[in-house]
Amino acid sequence: MWHLLALIAVTGAVIYITLKLFKPVKTPARREAEVEAAVLAELIRGGPLAPAQIAERTGLDIGEVAAALQRLRREGLVDTAEKDGGVLYLWTGRRWRATPT
Repeated sequence: MWHLLALIAVTGAVIYITLKLFKPVKTPARREAEVEAAVLAELIRGGPLAPAQIAERTGLDIGEVAAALQRLRREGLVDTAEKDGGVLYLWTGRRWRATPT
């Protein structure tokens, strides 16, 4: 009888450890899409903004914001404008493509 209880306890411990070690991990592509969506939402809501302002408002890392802005600029979703020696980003008004080309 105690062998059965020990086996159940060990099995439960193995399952617990396995679930803790192999948590679902966000894929880089998903993370990029989440950052791009947050950046676009801020630009739509707040008008022309500097990357540092977007990072501050969203709580994202400035590097992630800068990379997202470059991707969005290549897609034609954001544009740049210079003001007081700095670069501001603004939404072009175009919609996001549902599927990549």
